[in-house]
Amino acid sequence: VGKKLKDYAVLRRLGRGAMAEVYLAQQLSLGRQVALKVLNAELARDPAYVQRFHHEARAAAALVHGSIVQIYEVGQQDGVHYIAQEYVAGRNLGELIRSRGRLDPALALDILRQVAAALAKAATEGIVHRDIKPENIMLARSGEVKVADFGLARVQGDGGVNLTQIGITMGTPLYMSPEQIEGRELDSRSDIYSLGVTAYHMLSGAPPYEGETPLAVAVQHLNQPAVPLEERQPDVPKQLAAVVHRMLAKQPEERFADPAELLREVHVVARQ
Repeated sequence: VGKKLKDYAVLRRLGRGAMAEVYLAQQLSLGRQVALKVLNAELARDPAYVQRFHHEARAAAALVHGSIVQIYEVGQQDGVHYIAQEYVAGRNLGELIRSRGRLDPALALDILRQVAAALAKAATEGIVHRDIKPENIMLARSGEVKVADFGLARVQGDGGVNLTQIGITMGTPLYMSPEQIEGRELDSRSDIYSLGVTAYHMLSGAPPYEGETPLAVAVQHLNQPAVPLEERQPDVPKQLAAVVHRMLAKQPEERFADPAELLREVHVVARQ
């Protein structure tokens, strides 16, 4: 990769996802470190997907917000399709939960507030993230929270190529909304649901639904109400638990109308 992308010197591999390899790299022209996401070879052979990849990543690059990992460049060189984005030194929320078990309600509320602000910005641009989960929420050493992987999001109502066959990989069953599981049209309320599952995980130490297979988890998202947070963790404030359970409503119209409304309610709970 480093030899093909002349402006980037790869320092080390950070990880591999369903769609991309991620590297820490030095952008030579600007002298800065970036996270370099390189589209997997099997997807790079599909012209329709490559077109969608570039279209949606460029749209996401327009999202400039303090709680969103900034995309610097989207391009291709010698058959390598890539996204260069802000590198956040720190760890992700999934790693923090695994080390602590569960988070203090005050910390969980602060993380919820910053992620909701990021989703509110995305919603104004018609962008649905589609894969909100702890591993995509970065915790900088400064204390800032940044949502990653907007470059693999979807522009709402763009009428583009139907990617249902790989859509399931663009979300994680533990955190997917019912409408995403069913393959229906998504809007920002789907991201609110996934953030609700993430908030439940932060506050209780476990996601609301678990199972031996992705299908078993998906069925629970479709049909089973979550165990009340206050039953799992009595120290969770009732107002905060009520917000999380509204986010987890099975029907989109029963959730917050959009992330901006959610953000306003989070501010109310924080004051209380």
